[in-house]
Amino acid sequence: MIRLKAAFSIVILLFVFSFLISACGESESEKLSLSEKYPSPWVDRTHTGIIKALIKTHTTGCGEFYFRKSSFSEHEYLVACTRDGETWKYYLVWDGTQKVYGPVSLEGEIPDPKL
Repeated sequence: MIRLKAAFSIVILLFVFSFLISACGESESEKLSLSEKYPSPWVDRTHTGIIKALIKTHTTGCGEFYFRKSSFSEHEYLVACTRDGETWKYYLVWDGTQKVYGPVSLEGEIPDPKL
């Protein structure tokens, strides 16, 4: 009887473990390409939330910037920054929490703003 309970417990643990692994797989947004996650066009208007996040995190080289809004997150943006209009750095910016991640690589998937 004790062996049966132990075997049953192991089966339950394996079931729960496999469920957790499958649940932790890629989300829908992780399956999308960058151009799908941050659809066109590049926007060049002033965005106070992005500016505040860049200043708060001491992100430099953003004298001029363009952004694309995330198709999955209301407050997430892909931001292209430049000092000279030719050399670009890209950041993920969350205006609600004023967090900035990057610079990130676009892997040639999204064209520069001025192309």
